[in-house]
Amino acid sequence: MIHRKNIFIIAGAAVALLLLVFWLFGSRSSESSASSEAARRKRISGFDDPTQELAELAKKSDVPFAKVLMDFREWAQYPPDSRPLTAGDVDQVRHEIIELPMQPMPIIEDGKPQEPVHSCVLQAEAHTVYEDQTHETQLRCQNLKTGKFVLPDIKATKLTRTAASVIFPTPPPDVVKNDAKSPISVSFFFKPRQSDWGDMELTVDFALPEEKTSYIHQLKTHFFSSPQAPAKFTGKFHERLENGSLIVSAEVQVRLSGSYRIEANLMADNPEPLAHARTDVKLGGGTQWVDLLFFGKILRDRRIPGPYVLTGLRGQQMNLPISPDDLNLPPEQVERILANTQQTEPIKRGILPFLGEYRTEKYQLSQFSDAEYDSEFKSERIAELEKLANTP
Repeated sequence: MIHRKNIFIIAGAAVALLLLVFWLFGSRSSESSASSEAARRKRISGFDDPTQELAELAKKSDVPFAKVLMDFREWAQYPPDSRPLTAGDVDQVRHEIIELPMQPMPIIEDGKPQEPVHSCVLQAEAHTVYEDQTHETQLRCQNLKTGKFVLPDIKATKLTRTAASVIFPTPPPDVVKNDAKSPISVSFFFKPRQSDWGDMELTVDFALPEEKTSYIHQLKTHFFSSPQAPAKFTGKFHERLENGSLIVSAEVQVRLSGSYRIEANLMADNPEPLAHARTDVKLGGGTQWVDLLFFGKILRDRRIPGPYVLTGLRGQQMNLPISPDDLNLPPEQVERILANTQQTEPIKRGILPFLGEYRTEKYQLSQFSDAEYDSEFKSERIAELEKLANTP
C-alpha cells in the first residue's frame, strides 16, 4: 500500500513538473509571439520602407534576403502615404504627447547612491507649444512604498532654447503648486514670444521633504516651441471615393506659402484606430484644400464598415534652410551647402492641431478596393530583392 502511495506521489509530482514546463514554455512562447506581432505591426504601420536597413544588414550578416523580400511585400501592400493604424501605434494615436515613465530618484550620500524612496516624472503635457498658447509641464512624484503622491519643493528652474545650434537663455516659467486635489503636482507654464522658436529644455531642481535630507534632485525634459503659425485648419471637410479608396479633404487657411506635411487618423465609430494618412504638399497663400488618402485595402482588411471618424488633423510647414531637391545630392555636397547656409528661421513651423472631428458618410466594405498598392518603385524594389534572394 505504501509502495502504491509512493508511486502516486511520484506520478503526481511528474505531472505537476510537466504542467510547469508546459506553462513556462507556453508563457515564453506567448511573450515571444506578442513581441513578434508588435514588431510586425510597427513594421507595417510605418510610412518608411522598413527593409532599407535590413537589406544593408543582409549584405553583412546571415539575415536572408528572402526575409527582406517577404517583409517588403507585406509592407508594400499599402501606399507609403496611407498606412494601417492600431491602438498599439501610440505615437500616432496620441500624437500630441510623448509620455515619459516615472523614474526612481536615488539619494546620493557620501558619493554613494542609496535606495530610492520616490519616483518622479517631469512630463511635458504636449510636445509642441503653438502660437498664442501656454505650455504646461508637470512634475509628479510618488512614494514607492505607499504609492502616495507627494509635493516636491522646487529649488530652481532653468529654461533654455536651442536654435540654429545656438543656446539662448529664456525667461523662467511660472511655477504653480497643484495641491488642492490628488494627484498633487507642480506645474510649469511657458508662453513663447514670437522670437522663442526652437528646441526647449526645462531643468528643475527640487527636494522631497519626506526624505528628510538636504539632497537636491534634478530632472530635465524637452519640447518644441513654434510661436508663429504658418496656417490654420478651418474645420471644413468634404469626402469622395476614388479608385476604391476614401479621400477626405481638409480646408487650410495658409498664411505662409511653402512645403507642408499634413496628417490625420481615421477611426471606426467605436472608436477603434483604422488608418493613418500623411501627405507632403506645396501650398500657396490663402484658402487651400488638402487631400488625405485612406487606402481601400486597409479598410477592407480591417472589415469595419463606415461611418468613420477623422481625428488628429495636424501639420507643419517644412522650412528647411536648403531646397528639398538639394537633399538628393551626395551627402558630402549637402554638408557643404548646410555649412555655408545661415539658419535664421525655424526648420519647421507647427499648425495648431484641429481638436474637433469629422464624421464621414456610411460605407459598405464592398465599396472599397481589395487590390494591393502598385507603383514603379514597388516593382523595381521587388525585382531587386528577388535577384538578391536568388543569388547563391
